[in-house]
Amino acid sequence: MYGGNKMRLSTTILICTLCACLAASTSILGGCSRKAMDREAASDVVTDLPEVRDYMRRLMSALPPATPFARAEAGPEDMEGDYFMVTIGEDHPDHAVAWQRFFVNKGDGSVLVDDIVADGYLTLAEWRKKYVKETKAISE
Repeated sequence: MYGGNKMRLSTTILICTLCACLAASTSILGGCSRKAMDREAASDVVTDLPEVRDYMRRLMSALPPATPFARAEAGPEDMEGDYFMVTIGEDHPDHAVAWQRFFVNKGDGSVLVDDIVADGYLTLAEWRKKYVKETKAISE
């Protein structure tokens, strides 16, 4: 009678220990199911941003409509970290226009935004403040 309870207790402790180890390694490694960031995934991260979706929607409803694009390529070598550069813009029959460049970290998927005026990078939060301010000024 007592032997069965000891076995259950030992099994429960073993399972809890394994679960704790798995949870710890998952948080350290960033998640077991996390897919490695590739160009397509980096492009998806950027095109899923509400500001980018809004820009693309406005392009397609313009007269004449323009074709939006998202082009992902290796980021600049001088950046600290490993990034993909995703350029968002519009294609026309005789030319293309780049609207904004984003940099997606290959490791954690975080996003930086190219600031050509300051010759640097903005965090997504900094860019959003600036973007909202500029967009509001244009629409007024």
